[in-house]
Amino acid sequence: LLLGSVRIKPGGGDAGHNGLRSITACLGSKEYARIRIGVGRPADPRHEIADWVLGKFSADELTVLKSSLERGCEAVEGLIRYGMTATQNRFN
Repeated sequence: LLLGSVRIKPGGGDAGHNGLRSITACLGSKEYARIRIGVGRPADPRHEIADWVLGKFSADELTVLKSSLERGCEAVEGLIRYGMTATQNRFN
């Protein structure tokens, strides 16, 4: 996802993400709400994605992400109060 974008979805695969794989194993299901916050992609396609995702953000990127994290918290509240469809309509 593009840096700073927020997306909500109701389940899916782990796409090689060990954290999602662990959550799925603990829950025994792939069907759980996900709030995704984009971190973008490296400009150089040779750059390892894992290194990019786990790397440090620049000051400008942190400013964008701060706003995204606030929207992510609003999405959590929306899921609890209004459910999946209403929250997806608001954020996606």
